[in-house]
Amino acid sequence: MGEIPRAASEDKRAMTIRVLPRELTEKIAAGEVVERPASVVKELMENALDAQAAHIRIVVGKDAVDHLEVVDDGTGMRPEEIPLALQRHATSKIASYEDLSRIASLGFRGEALPSIAAVADLEIETKTEDADFGVRVQIRVGREVVRQDIGMPKGTRVIVRNLFRKTPARRKFLRSRQTEAGQILDAFIRLSLSRVDVSFQLKRSDKIWINAPRAEDLRQRVAQLFGWELGEGLRPVSGSREGYYVEGLVGPSEFHRVTSRGMFLFVNGRPVRDLQIQRAVRAAYRGLLPKDRFPMAVLFFKVPYEEVDVNVHPAKMEVHFSRPGHIRDLLMSTLAEVVGRGPTWHVEPAAVPGETVEAASGPVPGPLPFPPTPPGPSTARPYRETMRGPAPTPPGVREGIVPLSHTGGAGRVEAKTGSGSEPQALFRKFRVIGQYRDAYLICEYNDRLVLIDQHAAHERIAFERLAESYAAEGVTGQPLLVPQVVELPPREAECLNKHLAALRDFGLEADFYGGRSFVVKAVPAMLGRADPRVLLQDVAEELIELERVNQFDLLRTRVLARIACHSVVRAGRTLEPQEMEALLKQLDEKPGLLSCPHGRPVMISWSLQEIEKRFHRS
Repeated sequence: MGEIPRAASEDKRAMTIRVLPRELTEKIAAGEVVERPASVVKELMENALDAQAAHIRIVVGKDAVDHLEVVDDGTGMRPEEIPLALQRHATSKIASYEDLSRIASLGFRGEALPSIAAVADLEIETKTEDADFGVRVQIRVGREVVRQDIGMPKGTRVIVRNLFRKTPARRKFLRSRQTEAGQILDAFIRLSLSRVDVSFQLKRSDKIWINAPRAEDLRQRVAQLFGWELGEGLRPVSGSREGYYVEGLVGPSEFHRVTSRGMFLFVNGRPVRDLQIQRAVRAAYRGLLPKDRFPMAVLFFKVPYEEVDVNVHPAKMEVHFSRPGHIRDLLMSTLAEVVGRGPTWHVEPAAVPGETVEAASGPVPGPLPFPPTPPGPSTARPYRETMRGPAPTPPGVREGIVPLSHTGGAGRVEAKTGSGSEPQALFRKFRVIGQYRDAYLICEYNDRLVLIDQHAAHERIAFERLAESYAAEGVTGQPLLVPQVVELPPREAECLNKHLAALRDFGLEADFYGGRSFVVKAVPAMLGRADPRVLLQDVAEELIELERVNQFDLLRTRVLARIACHSVVRAGRTLEPQEMEALLKQLDEKPGLLSCPHGRPVMISWSLQEIEKRFHRS
């Protein structure tokens, strides 16, 4: 036998305690603040806002790691303050221990500039209002190498070059150039929403990406960033409770998204990500949105400074409340009337294993503006030549077996194979008893009671048909009688624009219309009653997620699954007996369909033995 290697703890060299060099500790500390180019933009924008800037301009180079620039017209720094600003824990915003309990500024740790300087080349130009000249300072590896007087207006300009050049191990873990630019855009949007009284501009490769001049109110700022359709569609909310305040804009039930990217939360002016608040917002919409959708919301909370801890995360994106339940109750009571709830409605408890959770339902979309004529063939698919292969298969598919699992631990129903390789029909043997809550079919099979999720079943059938069509000749598109103009948020628009050619193979034809607008000319023929605006938004969000994780090999599966979701009947529609029978027959045509394309089960079941046990009969 070979020698077993010793663990690091058994190596005497690993047990030696040593003080790390200053250069190494600075790079470790920098990693807590500067994770990616977007972290640099966020920290510098916060510094500009704290410096009372009225105009902030961000310039991103072709590659964000090569060039980032933030320019503001704030108070600036005196020449003698620059060396101090490059030292860790040097700040103008905290002077005593008591100040930690009432932090009102965005950047307060004194770590932004030294952390950036530790992992990049830094150039600072700054001038105060009463100074005759400004000063330019260049920093290399955290040390000042050049200083000279310059003429410039009041304010500060910070240029960051060669980010992570000295730490290549961290640079290689960055995502694609487009993904990193998208992260910068997200940071820009959050801080732009936080201060409508400040003008913001974002430039990329010398072209204006977003221009958001000083706005009169939050609705105008939302319209600048996301388009006037969304800005005008959101509803104002405001409320207070024992010293806690909330105000902002929320979307009606028809304004929803695939992810939580449309929820923007601010506490005492600081952008935050708080899962408890997100859950409370979603709970307010429960029953009005599909279960897997997220509402749109821009909410500002004002909380006593001593009751919120903003010092729990280096990036200052997470906060802790001393009374989290108070925030939840305030939010629920405030949103109650806006989303159609009565004043006494409150959060439902979380689901308990073994209990049934009611399925959420959504509105049935209106018809598309085209007549029900036979669809024509899909056109132009050069892009798909690089994507040939078998039809995509969602997780959970096994030929011949349809598990009927649930939280109680029931077994499964197997469609046994005969002499051939094809599984025998299973669903036609089900006896339909009825429909529950206009969402589930109640069936009987041998000694089992079966519930079938009608939306998940329809969605999986539609996905299989789409996948077969795509693998053969591409998904058939149905031209719209009247093309529809759709405006998307900035990041979604940019991402979608890069993949328009690929989407034609999915039956979705859209052309770039300028700015953040697209003209939808055709949709997949099988959609029928889907809304092109919502479909385009959902597909764009799927593309962003694929770009973020760099898994474009999943493009077919994810886009087809999203189209399938739009093409079928959602929970909340009463089915006629013949429609229920037709659904079972369609399931039999594709044996092995045990989950929807998103992984949710199509069926759950209980055996007679388990039911009798629940009723204490066994």
